[in-house]
Amino acid sequence: MEKANVTLYTVIGDSNRIVEAIRERFKEMTKEFVCEDETIDLTLPDGTHVIFSIKHRMSNISGMANYFSQVKTPLVGLKENVLLQIRVFNCVTGITFDLNDNEDRTNYILNRLFEIAGDVNGFLLYPSMQIFTGEGKLLFSAKGESQLTEFIPVGNADLLDGNYQEEAQA
Repeated sequence: MEKANVTLYTVIGDSNRIVEAIRERFKEMTKEFVCEDETIDLTLPDGTHVIFSIKHRMSNISGMANYFSQVKTPLVGLKENVLLQIRVFNCVTGITFDLNDNEDRTNYILNRLFEIAGDVNGFLLYPSMQIFTGEGKLLFSAKGESQLTEFIPVGNADLLDGNYQEEAQA
């Protein structure tokens, strides 16, 4: 069976927020949820698995930044901000799942992954070297394309969310 590979990148202080987002977003379709060390094995009702491998406190994202820095694009300002974003990522979650003929199942999984990315101010990288926002918009691609006209990099999701909660309570 063919495997799909998607990678979640984020800037986060507490990687357990990713675990909780996975648990919450897949709760209605989770047959079994096993979390050991930095790996989550999520069993779906059809017996297939979605595997999440969380690597926190990453120090070497320069390869990805170097790759995208060579992309030719008229969106120079957007590209520079994307590169700034890539350079501050500190948590990478590799995600693999089996592909089958059930498009609804695949779409369900991908939609949950975008929701998780949104929950942690993260970005999804497809094997085609396309980076998507949590809202499902193409941020930047290996062809220099984007669905956005501007982009402002985000910082630590814990700090951002903490400030938002403080403002909401004020």
